[in-house]
Amino acid sequence: MEDFLSKGRVAAGYGETGDLTTAGNREAIRARVQVAHPGAGTGKISAFVGCLHKMRSTIAVGDAVLTYDPAGRIYHAGVVRGPYTHAAGAELDHERKVEWLCEVPRDELSAPAKFSLGSTLTVFTVKDFILEEIRSLCAGERPASRESTGPQLAPQTSEDAEEEEAIDPVAEALELAHEYRKDAISALGPNEMEDFVACVLRGMGYRARVTPRGPDRGRDIEASPDGLGLEEPRIRVEVKHRQAKMGAQEVRAFLGALRPGDKGLYVSTGGFSREAMYEAERSQVPASLVDLDRLAELYVEFYEELKPEDRELVPLRRVYWPEGRG
Repeated sequence: MEDFLSKGRVAAGYGETGDLTTAGNREAIRARVQVAHPGAGTGKISAFVGCLHKMRSTIAVGDAVLTYDPAGRIYHAGVVRGPYTHAAGAELDHERKVEWLCEVPRDELSAPAKFSLGSTLTVFTVKDFILEEIRSLCAGERPASRESTGPQLAPQTSEDAEEEEAIDPVAEALELAHEYRKDAISALGPNEMEDFVACVLRGMGYRARVTPRGPDRGRDIEASPDGLGLEEPRIRVEVKHRQAKMGAQEVRAFLGALRPGDKGLYVSTGGFSREAMYEAERSQVPASLVDLDRLAELYVEFYEELKPEDRELVPLRRVYWPEGRG
C-alpha cells in the first residue's frame, strides 16, 4: 500500500509474464500466463488472464480507481492517469499510474457498500452506487442512506462467465468473513475494546483483567498465568481504539513505562506507523504490536477456548462448506 501511494500507481503481478504491451489479445495473454504457471489449473489461469487483461486493456485513462488497505481499513480513491506500463523487476510489474485524491475509512461506508465491495482477490468493476457514496464522502458530504441487502460474495461484474467462474469462492468467502469480523470488532466502544482484548488473552490461557478506568500509568490490561502478576510472563497491555495509526512517540512512551520483567502488548485498531514498528523491534523490553487485522485473527484462533460470556461481545457462527466445492 505504501508503494502504491508513494509512487502513484496500482499494480498486479502473476509471475514472469513479461511486458504485455505487445500481447495482442486475451489469448496472447493466456499463452504468456500458461508459460509462467505450467502447473496451474484452468480456473486459476482464467482468473490471472482476466485481471491482466483488465490492467492492460480495459482500464482507461480517466477512470476512477479504488484500492483497499486492510491493515488500516481504508479505501483509497483516485483517477487513472496513464496507460498500461510494465515495471521490469518489480514483484507487481503490471501497473497503471494513478493520482490519489482521497481516502475513506471502511467504517464510514454504508452496510450495502461494505457487502457489495467484495474481496480484494481480483480486479473488478465497482457498482455505481458505491462510487457515488465514495465521491460524497470524499467531498465531505453524508451519502444517502441505504438499506442493507446482505452480503454478495461474487465480484460485481465480470467481462465473461469464464473469469467469474474462476474466482475461488472459498478463498473469497474467507476473506470477506475476515473483513466482517473486523467490522464487528471495530464497532465496539473504547471500554468494550479493552474488555474484548482481555477476552482474547483469556482465550490464550492467561488470566487477564482490565485495570480500573482512569489514569492507567501506561496500561489498560494486566495479564499473567496466575492472575496476580507473580508468575511470568507478566504482560502489560495498552489498548488504543481509534482510526489513526500510533506513532513512534506513543510506542516509545509505552515501552518506557514497562518495568524489569514486564512484557508489553500494544493493541491499536488503527495500526502502527513504520517508525512505531521500528521502536518495538529495537526495544530491549519484549513487546508485541497488534493491529485490528491480527486481533481478528487471534480471536478466531482462540474462539473455541473462550467462555460463553466472553463470546458475547462479538459472537461468531460456524459455517460448514461442502468439501470439493471450492
